[in-house]
Amino acid sequence: MVGSYKDLRAWKLSMEMAMEAYRQTEGFAREERYGLTSQLRRAAVSVSSNIAEGKGRSSDKELVLFLHHARGSLLEVETQLLIAEGPRAKRRCWNRGQKLCAGEREQICGKARADC
Repeated sequence: MVGSYKDLRAWKLSMEMAMEAYRQTEGFAREERYGLTSQLRRAAVSVSSNIAEGKGRSSDKELVLFLHHARGSLLEVETQLLIAEGPRAKRRCWNRGQKLCAGEREQICGKARADC
């Protein structure tokens, strides 16, 4: 496979989303440090990690498998963002994160279909 994982738009978006997750979770309640904060951050990091690992594998078939893993992690992030939006949260603070998720999901799914 030609090129680096760093050249993939999906990876770039996932890195941006992970940084946004870290920024946004800084404001979470202290008691969430080992709960939602940790889970959201780990899921966000997992997306870009799976894309990079898949790109580093020896076949397109393996890349597609890891893109599917990345998509699963992305869906975790989306779900956790919805939970974080709960009744006390400011809805607009997560709009950027949700938009990044939507754009990234499109990139991952498109790449997975192209390589199937």
